[in-house]
This record gives sequence, C-alpha cells and structure tokens, in this order.
Amino acid sequence: MTTINTLRLMPLLGAVICFNAALTCASAQTVKVNWRQKAPFADYKTYSWSFAKGQENSFYRQFVRADVDEELAKKGLKKVTEAQPRV
Repeated sequence: MTTINTLRLMPLLGAVICFNAALTCASAQTVKVNWRQKAPFADYKTYSWSFAKGQENSFYRQFVRADVDEELAKKGLKKVTEAQPRV
C-alpha cells in the first residue's frame, strides 16, 4: 500500500520542485541602471553602442538593439562608430 501512495504523490512532488526552481531563478535576477536624470538630450546628435566583455548576446543584438536604433533615428540621432567623433 505504501508504494502505491508514494507513486501517486510523485507527479505532485515533481510539480512542486519545478515550481520552486522557477521561483528561485526568477528572484535571482538583478537589474542595474546607470542614467542621469538631467542629461541634455536635446544637445545630442550622435550615439554609439559599447559593451563590456560578454554583455552583447544574440537576443539583444537581434531584437532590442535594432528597435532602439530605429527609434533614435526617428528622433534625428545618427549612429556612429567608436572611431568617429561625437558632435
């Protein structure tokens, strides 16, 4: 009888373990933001991307970066390379 009861609880136990693992992963993320509240954005004419080693992943490059480039172009900003001066 004990083995049958244990087998019935296994799917429930598996679900509880998966749920706890998902909660642990979700709560372990940290977001850091570095920005100036009074930055003179009206004075900016150009922009460029720079990343620390290992920060540029494929999801960001494929989706977010392209959308941000499009929105900044709509606002009149020009994307430049690091070698070009920012005027």
